[in-house]
Amino acid sequence: MLVCWGSVDARGHVIANASHAPTPVGGIDHVIALSSHAAVRDNGEVWTWLDGGAPKPTGLAHATELAERAFPCALADGAVTCFADKPVCGDKPVDKPKKPKKSKPKPKPKAKKPEPPPVPTSVAFALPAGKVGHLAFSTGTCVQTATKRFDCIDLDHACKVERPWPALVTVEQISGACARLTNGSVRCGASGGPAAPVVGNVTNAITIAATAARGCALTKDHAVLCWEGTSAATPITF
Repeated sequence: MLVCWGSVDARGHVIANASHAPTPVGGIDHVIALSSHAAVRDNGEVWTWLDGGAPKPTGLAHATELAERAFPCALADGAVTCFADKPVCGDKPVDKPKKPKKSKPKPKPKAKKPEPPPVPTSVAFALPAGKVGHLAFSTGTCVQTATKRFDCIDLDHACKVERPWPALVTVEQISGACARLTNGSVRCGASGGPAAPVVGNVTNAITIAATAARGCALTKDHAVLCWEGTSAATPITF
């Protein structure tokens, strides 16, 4: 069951004067993945909603991953499909101004009965990311490609593909803002600079778990190493 609510405090408690109390959402169930404006059911169907709108099926099936930044994006069959109130990717920038057209004055229309506001709808569009293995950084617009590269989509320039950290070319796993590479090293791109620094002391990682602030790696010799930001990792003793 999907349940939504209004304002909550830092502990997840509904604020007393919130506009919405926790309320079951009708029409959708068996949800296995969720973002602010989309959900994936256990059969791979993707449902979306805009602010104030009810969940509606998008027609996209076989989804395995879901992420959201400005809008929700889903990975299905190696392709990334996103949903917004208008297409974002295209040959021209979405918000490119148009030249005003001259028009003849029109007669004033007769008064009509007010029409109900239109029901919010979403528009699906594909990101030009090629064959994708996984969504990355929980944004939907950065991906781990099938060729083990790390690519992002620049939404300010008609969704062109960019590589913010060129060193991430043999990516085996993405977690938080860090990547585990084929050689067992770990690089993190949370510093905001053009390079993704290597995390010191990690040379044979087999899996990682990270956020933008910190991370840990399990190594081939069963050691656990953790780090803060992009500083060197230190062993953790249990």
